[in-house]
Amino acid sequence: MLSPKKMSKVLIVGNKERLEDTINALYDLKIIHIIDYNDKEEGFERGKPSKMSSIFSEYVLSLRALKDILHITSKESKSEIKDIEFSIEFKKRLESIENKVMEKRKKIDDIEVLLSDIEHISDVNDLVKMDLSPNVKEIMIDLVKSKDRLMQERNDLTEELHKINKEYRDFISTAEEFLSREIEKSETPLRLATTEHTYILEGWMQTDDVEKTKKTLERVTGGDAQIIEIEEEGLEDVPVYVETPEPFKPFETLVDMFSTPNYHEISPTLLISFTFPLFYGIMLGDLGYGLSLLLLVAYLRRRMKTVGWQSLLNILNYASIYTMIFGIVYGEFFGFEMYHDFFGISEIGGIHMPLVHRLEEIVPLLVASAAIGVVHITIGYIIGFINVLRNKGLKHAILEKVSWIGILYCLMGMVVFPDMIYPLLGGLAFFIVLMVMGEGALALIEIFTLISNVISYTRLLAIGLSSVGIAMAINKIVTDVLIPKGILGIILGVLMLVFGHTLNLALGIIASFLHSIRLQYVEFFTKFFKGGGIKFTPLGIRHKEV
Repeated sequence: MLSPKKMSKVLIVGNKERLEDTINALYDLKIIHIIDYNDKEEGFERGKPSKMSSIFSEYVLSLRALKDILHITSKESKSEIKDIEFSIEFKKRLESIENKVMEKRKKIDDIEVLLSDIEHISDVNDLVKMDLSPNVKEIMIDLVKSKDRLMQERNDLTEELHKINKEYRDFISTAEEFLSREIEKSETPLRLATTEHTYILEGWMQTDDVEKTKKTLERVTGGDAQIIEIEEEGLEDVPVYVETPEPFKPFETLVDMFSTPNYHEISPTLLISFTFPLFYGIMLGDLGYGLSLLLLVAYLRRRMKTVGWQSLLNILNYASIYTMIFGIVYGEFFGFEMYHDFFGISEIGGIHMPLVHRLEEIVPLLVASAAIGVVHITIGYIIGFINVLRNKGLKHAILEKVSWIGILYCLMGMVVFPDMIYPLLGGLAFFIVLMVMGEGALALIEIFTLISNVISYTRLLAIGLSSVGIAMAINKIVTDVLIPKGILGIILGVLMLVFGHTLNLALGIIASFLHSIRLQYVEFFTKFFKGGGIKFTPLGIRHKEV
């Protein structure tokens, strides 16, 4: 779940007459990441696409034009199209739909042109004054008077297109999906090296899948296709696949926005799936704002159907839950002190409420924010230690990562325990020597960066205080200034509450997101994460699905 799956480099060699069978089998398995042939080997050339490729491409262009005209959104199809349906019925059905749609679209376009010309004539009397022949003048006057009829005809045609959308959208989406995959299959030979009689496919697959692939190809090709595993040192260009549990997959988007993990390091996806919403909740931390964000996400989920939007909204869904939890901890509801103002209580079961009062406990919270930073940065160095240990050995891991952990805790120790400054200075000097041995003298500059990294976590408090401060100011103006002025004041107060808290919520959503992601990218990832990996994209799974 944290480290990339072990990959094996393979060559698949076989007779060109069975190439189509091999590609179909690999496409269905969805387990091989193809390395495109680079035309550098003498005696080999790129394969040629199947004869159907150009026909499929024409059909796809027609289908995508129909999707655009009919405003059909991309989504998973509810049905499948079979080869027999495609070969017998498809062409006639597509031409029939295309003729219907294009005929109505042309009529709408013609009407739009006429209406555009009519709009330039503000009054029929303007035509009467023009030096036009009686026949032309009469035609133009009739045209102007027909504006309402033309608009109604345009609306009728638009409604007919809408009915065509409802009737054929599943067929169009299904056919476009089917043909896009067929094009990918038919053009796969372009990625392979071939001779007159043979083909060679080079690629990567998970080591655990090699035996399964051998058995499948032996069955499908009658033993014609052979798989050869290649032993390579270095493994620099290995595609990366990390098996992330489904609930945490949205956070892969945040990691990939920074960089794809490389084959030799731990993926931070699981860690960021906890720390990102945690930091978000600490900053926004209001039960009312958390509930509002949760409802906003639920609303947008039904309208934003793309993979990117769904990932972002799932992330914000987690963030809203943490925001509500910290809202309960802080006792805040749209800036009001929830326990005191709404329930008139100061404790529950002998426990003082709220558990944390942000405006009254600024210094302890400031210290807590820095402490969170120290822990977060330490985790980053520990992961870095594991990465270096795996790739370079224990000595380098100690010099490059343990040294920084020692420097961090010696510096923090001098702040917390000033009486122990001399032993801590000795320890600091020792770890600095280790660090210089591992990374060179220029790394000394990074000590100041490390200090600023820790201080940077105080934004967890600062962003939250700014949000709660604005919320309380809005509430104060409404309750103390506007409401006492009577009915008009109450109306203005309600409007100000809605507008003010909506604006503050929008600012809080954006600020909490940006500052939380900044703590991951700048303060955390830089301690262990190099990235630069290649996303594992097996044949049969297109980039939009990856």
